[in-house]
Amino acid sequence: RRGVEHRRDVDRADAEVVGLADANVESARKLAARFGIAKTYASLEALLADQPVDVVHILTPPASHRELTLQAVDRGVHVLVEKPLALTLEDAKEILSRAAAKGVIVCPDFIQLFHPRMTAAADVIESGRFGKVVSCECHFGLDLNMPELKEARGLHWSYLLPGGVLQNYITHPLYLVMRWTGAAKTIHVAHRSLGALPQGMTDQLDILIDGE
Repeated sequence: RRGVEHRRDVDRADAEVVGLADANVESARKLAARFGIAKTYASLEALLADQPVDVVHILTPPASHRELTLQAVDRGVHVLVEKPLALTLEDAKEILSRAAAKGVIVCPDFIQLFHPRMTAAADVIESGRFGKVVSCECHFGLDLNMPELKEARGLHWSYLLPGGVLQNYITHPLYLVMRWTGAAKTIHVAHRSLGALPQGMTDQLDILIDGE
């Protein structure tokens, strides 16, 4: 599903997909056949070794983001990577530091930040027409019946993240809010279980950020 969305966006950018890499080679072949992509690979390393590319899109679960992103970065290839960029602050810093040293761009897929309506609203806010921003509030809900969760083979990987399923989506409200708060000086988090998830898993987070 995510690969289909990325292929659509690549077409809009008038770019060319030269290959697909997936540990499940059969899945890669099916998607490649659907979109007329000539080459498939069992690993990103094999793809990068076989032909020059300008940009790599990384659509794998977050646990592999650091390794795959750095494979591309170390070869001087730009990267668009699904959120979250990494599972730890240290890994994120390493990725960005090595990308800067190589002179390449690593861009997390912050889709809401670049939505046309969001950019239009941001232009109005930053024009000063409403005065200075002193506080920012964002509410973000998650539908657990979404196809990518329901259609997963077995338990979807997002439930196994260190922060549970919410960790896969908390990026969205954070980058929206932090566009105006700036870097966080202090962060306060309250977590609760209201029964939406089994086994007492956290299903609500309240986050207060004191920004710059």
